[in-house]
Amino acid sequence: YAVNIWSENDPADSRIHNVTYLKPTLRIPARTLKSGISYRARVRAWAQDYNTTWSEWSPSTKWY
Repeated sequence: YAVNIWSENDPADSRIHNVTYLKPTLRIPARTLKSGISYRARVRAWAQDYNTTWSEWSPSTKWY
């Protein structure tokens, strides 16, 4: 999976994190998030074993 996270205040500050079956958990250190800022995240999938292409991005979700 690829997880795309960005701040609603600065969409250009977007980061993509890769999540694999070898490390299936994504941890976001609190120190990387700013207090009082809204964030959004979306996910897409890719099945390496089947030589597929990336899926479309999911709808994003928002948190504070």
